[in-house]
Amino acid sequence: MSCLCPSKLLDLLERLAAVPPLSLGLPEGLGEQARSIQAGLGPPLALQAQAQVGAQAQAQAALMARVSAMAALHAAVQAAFGLKLAAGLSAQARADLQAGLAAQIGSLNAGGPALNTHLPALARLMSPLAALMALLGLLQSLLASGLDLRQPGALAVLQARLQARAQASAQAQAQASAQASALAALMASMGLKADAQGAAQLTSAMQATASMSQSLPAITAPAQGLSLLAALMSVLAALRSLLQVDLLEPAGPSRLRLALSGLPLAGLADLQVPVQASARATAAAEAAAQAAARAQAGLPLEAAARIDMRAAAQLATAVQLRAQAPRLMRAPGSCGQPCPVAPLQGPGGLGFQASAAHSIP
Repeated sequence: MSCLCPSKLLDLLERLAAVPPLSLGLPEGLGEQARSIQAGLGPPLALQAQAQVGAQAQAQAALMARVSAMAALHAAVQAAFGLKLAAGLSAQARADLQAGLAAQIGSLNAGGPALNTHLPALARLMSPLAALMALLGLLQSLLASGLDLRQPGALAVLQARLQARAQASAQAQAQASAQASALAALMASMGLKADAQGAAQLTSAMQATASMSQSLPAITAPAQGLSLLAALMSVLAALRSLLQVDLLEPAGPSRLRLALSGLPLAGLADLQVPVQASARATAAAEAAAQAAARAQAGLPLEAAARIDMRAAAQLATAVQLRAQAPRLMRAPGSCGQPCPVAPLQGPGGLGFQASAAHSIP
């Protein structure tokens, strides 16, 4: 079994804090422009049905929040442990997962004081990188579709794609809107169909996950620090993958500025993002969204809407770090330093907790 080594975590935090202030020189509004382009290229999102008001809207929002928490934890556990929560786990697999999660929580809690200490440095580093997140997401989507913005003529191709997307027929937009039900998309991300059987599987998985999450040790590491660290690790991974830049290297900041200079950022900021839908297309999309809302309301998810997923939502952020930072994972005690994660044998089986006496300052 491995957990996130607090000594390695402290080393990472110190390296992040040592990154000099970044001045990237991005065009103003580039992040919002990247999001607009992404929306213009992607399938139209289902519009919120105007008929949803009052208690019905609140109930559906509450359900979506709970299913979103389940989907996030499902994805994090699959990436970190190779297990699919929504598919159902054997008793042994669940026990192994619970022990692994307890170890992860224990190691994070041991690093809580270090996270608190380095919180200002993490926020300082994340501030300029936040504008890059939308741009990196757009670059990733375009590369997946075969378009590299670093190639000559790429902006013209991108503009043509946006124009072609804007001219899609109302029928195509309505069909895409119907298929883009947010609930159906979340269920599909977990391998579930948006039907009665899928709803039953989802409810069962959420009940088991909520029970497991609430039986684990409490996460005492600062939530803001965990969220910032998870976001930073995601950005750093994207920079390495898309721009071949390791920001933690001494030459990382200068290499990042050089990589950005090879992208047509000014042209991207000036790109014309057409209005996608005519009045007829908008009306068709609204009708499709209302149909999707009725289909969502018809799923037997009343029990799922009452499940407390708050612990699962917090756990998802913690588990994401395990998948995003595999170099920080070590078997307890294997780093040669006093290990703050002590194994405990209790009525609930094997678990781990952070020893306050050995917490990292």
